[in-house]
Amino acid sequence: MLDTSPMFCINEKCIDYNKTGLNNIGPRGKYGKNKDRNLFGCRTCGKRFAETHNTAYFGLHCSQDLIRQIVHHAAEGVSVRATARLLSCDKNKINRVILKAGEHIMLVLSYLLRSLHMTEVQLDELWSFVQKKKSDEEDIGEHWIWTAVDAKTKLMISFMVGHRTLEDARKFLKDLTSRWDVPPLLTSDALPHYQTVIGELYSDFETPERTGLPGRPKGPIQVIHENIDYATVTKTMEGGKVVQVTRQIVFGTEGSIQKRLENSPSVTINTSYVERMNLSLRLWDAHLSRKSVTFAKALPWLTAKLAIVIGAYNFVRPHETLSRGKDRKFRDKSPAMAAGITDRIWSYPDLLWFRPLYQANQVVA
Repeated sequence: MLDTSPMFCINEKCIDYNKTGLNNIGPRGKYGKNKDRNLFGCRTCGKRFAETHNTAYFGLHCSQDLIRQIVHHAAEGVSVRATARLLSCDKNKINRVILKAGEHIMLVLSYLLRSLHMTEVQLDELWSFVQKKKSDEEDIGEHWIWTAVDAKTKLMISFMVGHRTLEDARKFLKDLTSRWDVPPLLTSDALPHYQTVIGELYSDFETPERTGLPGRPKGPIQVIHENIDYATVTKTMEGGKVVQVTRQIVFGTEGSIQKRLENSPSVTINTSYVERMNLSLRLWDAHLSRKSVTFAKALPWLTAKLAIVIGAYNFVRPHETLSRGKDRKFRDKSPAMAAGITDRIWSYPDLLWFRPLYQANQVVA
């Protein structure tokens, strides 16, 4: 007997559309060339759909075990051509699987990483490129990966592939700020876009009272919300080594920031955790490997493989620091477990089978 509780009706006109746990989904036989695929239907409206609908397996004409192996290889830093040799599979098929699985995992991450409670979030940008390092075309050339990591749970909260511009900073921070319940302490490098956008998102404009004196009255003044704490870290390099670290409080006070740091593994203002995460991304994502020929040949695949790596990091792969207790015994624990999103280590099929709820073709926030 197959568990139908995670399934929901895909018919937008059905009164049970997008609702789980109603016991309205039942088996409707088999389909496919060899009649080896399960078909399900809604008892309310009669709509039939494949078992793999709204999963990473839907529309991929290859075995689920092969898809799992391809995704596992992609999450462990294996290049497409190396995966093709190891699995005796055509590289074009591997690219199709990576693209479809990556798009699905992005939806899963967007659905699950919401209403998070965090103490300290570190922000950074990771350099990469598509096809070649310099180009006038939008989707080719230099790209930057915006990343945000929770220092306490090591959870990769949000990421975005784009350019190091104010416009992309707005897109990234708007997505990031929609994922937590209350604003945490924010730390980053000295890129001015962060200060600009954080000020836009967490401020009000107050008009000063009229003085009655001659002259033009003062215009509205931007007032940052009291619960916003944001600081920057600037590193001075000489000969490839850090010789000076400058910390600056942009929003908030030293007292409020120190109070937040008491509930965080950080002793002082820093960006160490997100920088360490960037190193891990270069290790596990073949597209981000430096001085190699495994760089991304197209932007959609750069984003898709990155989503696979981050999905595996958050849910599938145990984190060494989180798993090692005070007694030095290793108990599997992922960043998603530390953040309270799940209570167990996921497998790759768990990630690929997960069905995020949809509404009007958009993931429910």
